[in-house]
Amino acid sequence: MTTTQVSERSWEAVRERLAAALSALPDRGIVVLGEPVTYAPARGLLRRRPTPLPSRYVQVLRTGELLSGEVVGAASFGGDWDLTPAQDLAVRELGWYAPGEVPDTPAGYPNYRHDVPLADSDRLAAMAVAALEVLELSPDGPLELRQEA
Repeated sequence: MTTTQVSERSWEAVRERLAAALSALPDRGIVVLGEPVTYAPARGLLRRRPTPLPSRYVQVLRTGELLSGEVVGAASFGGDWDLTPAQDLAVRELGWYAPGEVPDTPAGYPNYRHDVPLADSDRLAAMAVAALEVLELSPDGPLELRQEA
C-alpha cells in the first residue's frame, strides 16, 4: 500500500486529488482518504500488535466498471466513529446510504455506502470529500491518501 500526504488549502483541491486517484484506479484497486491511522500502545504480557484507533475516512473499491464508496460508519449502527445525529443526517443527505438501506449490504455492515459507475468517479469524489468535511476534518490535514492495487 502506498501512502501520500494530500493536505491542501481547500476541499476543492483535495477533491481534485481524489478524483485523479479514482480515475486511475485499477480493477480491484482500493483508495482510502482520511486522517492518519494511529494505534494504541501495545499492552499485556505478549505485547500483541494493537488494533488501530477509530479514525475518519472514506474508501473506494473499483470492481470492473463499478466504484463502491464507503464512509466510516456511525457508532449508533456498529461503525467506528461517534457521529452526532446532525452529522448522520448530513452524510445521508449527501447521498450515502446507512447499512440496511442498500439491498445487497450484509447484516451488521458498519459503514455508509454508495456505488456509482466508473464514469461518475468525479461525483463520488465530491461526495467523499463532502463527507469528510461533515465529519469535521480539515482540508489542510493531516490527510493521507492510501492506495492498494
